[in-house]
Amino acid sequence: MLIRNDKFSGEFPKRTTRRRGDNTAEVALDCLIVSDSLRPINGPVVVPNVSTVNVNSVFEHDGVFFTWSEDVDAVETPIDSAIDRIFFTGLDTPRQATVEGLANDITYKLGLPAPPEKPILQSQVAVGTGDDINTFYVMTYTNIWGEESAQSEALEVTYKNGDGITVFGGRLGSLDLGSYGIVEWSLYRGAGDQSQLVEKVSIEQDTIFDNALTTVLGKTLDSLTNFPPPDNMIGLHVMSNGIALGFVKDTRKVVVSEPYNLNAWPYEFTVGSDVIAVSSYENTAVIGTKGYPEIATIVNPENIVPIRLNDREPCVSKRSMVQGANGVFYAAPTTLFYIGPGGARAMTIDMVDAQSWRALKPETFNAVYRSGAYMAFYSDSAQGGTWVFDTREENATIRRLSLWASAAVVGEGNDNLYYASENVLYQFDADNTKLMYRWESSEHGNGSPYAITSRRILSPDLAANPTPLELAAIREAEAAVAATREGEVATALALGVAVGVGGAVGQSMVAEYPVAGTDLPPLADPLEVASVKLCVYADRQLMHEEVITQEDEDRINYHDRARVWSYKLEGNIEITQVDLAGSISEMHTGS
Repeated sequence: MLIRNDKFSGEFPKRTTRRRGDNTAEVALDCLIVSDSLRPINGPVVVPNVSTVNVNSVFEHDGVFFTWSEDVDAVETPIDSAIDRIFFTGLDTPRQATVEGLANDITYKLGLPAPPEKPILQSQVAVGTGDDINTFYVMTYTNIWGEESAQSEALEVTYKNGDGITVFGGRLGSLDLGSYGIVEWSLYRGAGDQSQLVEKVSIEQDTIFDNALTTVLGKTLDSLTNFPPPDNMIGLHVMSNGIALGFVKDTRKVVVSEPYNLNAWPYEFTVGSDVIAVSSYENTAVIGTKGYPEIATIVNPENIVPIRLNDREPCVSKRSMVQGANGVFYAAPTTLFYIGPGGARAMTIDMVDAQSWRALKPETFNAVYRSGAYMAFYSDSAQGGTWVFDTREENATIRRLSLWASAAVVGEGNDNLYYASENVLYQFDADNTKLMYRWESSEHGNGSPYAITSRRILSPDLAANPTPLELAAIREAEAAVAATREGEVATALALGVAVGVGGAVGQSMVAEYPVAGTDLPPLADPLEVASVKLCVYADRQLMHEEVITQEDEDRINYHDRARVWSYKLEGNIEITQVDLAGSISEMHTGS
């Protein structure tokens, strides 16, 4: 019987081991499956100069990293701006900052509150003529980015054309203007059913003078709905159309911003259960709740009607919800759940049984979406790991990584994965050092006992190794250089001559005469030869173990017939094919 694997795959835990197929793994740990071949992962690289103590959230912008010990959701400004700005929730209140400001802990509360009081009529010089005119004044605030608040309550005034009116409004009430980055205030006068600008001045200026006859009114007030978000809003997320979402923890309330204006949050809607997480695909918001998930298509935020889906799949972890290439994924009690343009479905219900899923502790998932794969860091640093599900595979399977992270982020525009673990920030799969993997096959058998006597492993790395004769010559040359070096050092030491750290016999004084130094022969690192360890099991008992360094076929230890055969690969090289057969000729003929 021939056991051939030329299309490596990951795990499919729910199927019994003999029904998983020739290519499916019992264990796929710390490996990559690329173009059907088994490949190693590169080692991580430490990202320097980043605060990493008790990190629960990490954010990257243009190579600059920010970390928090709290569960923080951070996004970049959705508009094309010369000033990069970061918006984030999860601290005392929703906040915003420039990149430079955030690096120096200079942040501002998100949104702009309307002035807490109406402006005050400080004085009115009655020099005008004609009939009395009834009008009103309102005021607004403007922040350092030029964004304007909603208006205050109205000050009603009766005047005649030509009256001189002085309005006080610079620093009203007890509002901490600096915490919002407020730098200016504007006075508007009623003009019909609208308000038009009288003047905009620095917040340090308390009054504005309006000559009702000569003042040329400016722009119409257009920030009527620019309300700030609730102070307890979390879960910040920006949709592809520039509309931002958030929610109020332990409530059913979802909060919605104006398009491309994260300082204006005039809209909200409620869903059927408490909100756990929010995300989106295309123009559709996805709301994970403690009960049924809901979606809402948001093009015009003034008219939002959420729709409850039929599947009762609660979201068990806020940080498990991620936006993928074609939809949204999150951890439900018994499956990885997907909501996207094609509808909603349980992605892993047919491949991971409920008991195995619960063992992963999905309520601890902290996930990212990278290179078409959903990657969830689960449990904790003492007993956790990483669960990888390739969402693009037609017959999707699972891989696992032995690393664990308290926080992770996929880099802006480069698909690099950065993760925090044990107070260190790493870049995943970035070093030239190849890590060791373990890939265990499913069990193979047709019900009747049969023998396996031959093996073959195909690998471009093994094919690049020197032949046994070439390797023997290389080892002999390495030994000769080492012996020569040892002899030179021994002679130098016998003469009392110092051996320098730089790889040379240094000068020394012997009977008052200098003895010249001499170069030691260079000692190169021994040639590294690619290898993989193959273990073959018969009826679940180890019957053959071998470290293979050549891409060739060979016999393995003789063993009696067995009903069930499997094998394990341990190494850090690429493997494209594994054959186990009853004879070498069977491997060539394929039968």
